[in-house]
Amino acid sequence: MFEKKERGKKETTRKGFRFTLGGKISLAIAITMLFLVLISFFLVRYMLFVHIVSEDIQDVYSMGATAMDYMQLSQCKRMCEYARDAYEKSEDEDDDDYYELFPTDAELLTKKINVVKIRDDLEVVKRNFDEVKDIGFCLWDKENEQLIIVQDTDNTERGTRKHFDETKGGYVYSTRNHFIQVEKLVDANKGQYIRITALIPLSQDEDDGDDDDDYSGDNNASYIFIIHESYTPYYLIYSYMGLYVLFIAIISVAVHQIAGRLFSRQIVKPLKGLSRAANNYTANPDKLGQERFFDKIDIKSNDEVGDLAIAMKTMEVEIRQYIENLKEITEEKQKLATELEIAARIQMNMLPEKLELSDKSYEIYPFMRPARSVGGDFYDFFPIDEHRVALVIADVSDKGVPAALFMAVSKILIKGRLGNVPDDVARALRDANNLICSNNKDMMFVTVFAGIYDERTRTLKYVNAGHEDPIVYRKAEDKYSYIMEEHDMFMGIEENLEFTLREITLESGDRLFLYTDGVTEAADAQENRYGTERLLNALNEDTSLMGDDFINNLWDKLSQFQDMNNQADDITMVLFEA
Repeated sequence: MFEKKERGKKETTRKGFRFTLGGKISLAIAITMLFLVLISFFLVRYMLFVHIVSEDIQDVYSMGATAMDYMQLSQCKRMCEYARDAYEKSEDEDDDDYYELFPTDAELLTKKINVVKIRDDLEVVKRNFDEVKDIGFCLWDKENEQLIIVQDTDNTERGTRKHFDETKGGYVYSTRNHFIQVEKLVDANKGQYIRITALIPLSQDEDDGDDDDDYSGDNNASYIFIIHESYTPYYLIYSYMGLYVLFIAIISVAVHQIAGRLFSRQIVKPLKGLSRAANNYTANPDKLGQERFFDKIDIKSNDEVGDLAIAMKTMEVEIRQYIENLKEITEEKQKLATELEIAARIQMNMLPEKLELSDKSYEIYPFMRPARSVGGDFYDFFPIDEHRVALVIADVSDKGVPAALFMAVSKILIKGRLGNVPDDVARALRDANNLICSNNKDMMFVTVFAGIYDERTRTLKYVNAGHEDPIVYRKAEDKYSYIMEEHDMFMGIEENLEFTLREITLESGDRLFLYTDGVTEAADAQENRYGTERLLNALNEDTSLMGDDFINNLWDKLSQFQDMNNQADDITMVLFEA
């Protein structure tokens, strides 16, 4: 505490006579630096504008090409032809009958031109390009330098004229008969932005292929027009910072030659002292928090170098305190990791291992890998009597410790009810669901597939409470296929649910594959899902695989597909072989 007070008094005294490093440098190079920085600033701004406009114009061309690929151009061109006939009959917009000369939607419909479809197509194109504010078809009056609206997405009255305004940036003739107007505008909320109005020939028939820049096409030709607004130009300055940095580097070299000797005593020498202290600091990691390296430096410079020396001394004290706190945090994390590891072992011990009984006609092979140290998936199988076995797979609506706790409760309740009511799986799940709902304040839920298999009749009576569609292998057909049925509501949300009891017969050699959504939703580095179709194809690649070979083969395929360092969900699989 005493050291901090003394340090505060010294800092107050030094600031009273402060002559900053920036002030010392400005005496020698202020005028030169200001001149050069201004030149570089305006140069970067100019290059930015050129880059933005060229990029946006290319985007507009692409949008126009996309629109024409999507639209029914034959009807669009015919609509423009009817509008051209009307426009050429009267070019006086003030005439009361001017707009009546242009065909209405109903009149165009009689000419087999579906204006509603054309308008909808334009809306689709507009919605797919966020920066497009309006798109439509028009006539270009070259002599009067204006466009005549035929159809757009703003429902502008057919025949309305719009002029290219040179005071806002003007327009230019580009190659292949394209007309472009660039405007720099200001929005009170979003700041500066660029609006580009582009006229692109409605079809290549109106372009003779001449690439001469002076070619401007016939008067009153038909075009598709696009109004494009870009609000994000100024962040692109970073793309030109390489040139800017190079320019400043050249200036810095010149400044260094002029002012190097002047700053040597006041900058270089103190920094060397700080550098030596820093090297000693990093070279002795075992002494961090014990020895004070920067306290040995005596820098009296009353500028930024002096401030740096003070900051380094303060940093050294704070790092020492940080190291002590880090040791405590590390010990807590190690304790927590140990507890999670124990919890994971307990959770895995709750799940039964594969079931291979020599006196039974069936075998069960399970697999589970949680996304975290503990997970929310679980499976279970246990004998009901001499001839029946219960089979359960479930997925809790979360991951980590909360899901693991909810999983343990759900597993115990479902197993208890199936054991008590083995003759009615639907009733057993209804009772278990009521028990789960009674203390489920956090509204967690669990999807469940539960059934009881009777080896005497080879039938599996089951309920699918919102779980994934099971996959069955029929030996007679030698292929896997989905059992596509309507699912019941998942468990844990609503009490007194009635579940549908279903039944499937598994002949000798048939198999039933159950899994959680962690299998189908496994994702690769590009966020592509594994999916149900890819899963079914993987199973049918080699239908001879059984037991552990089946499970291991599918896990290898999932591992090769997904990003194993970023497994998003628990993966659980159960193979039942009849």
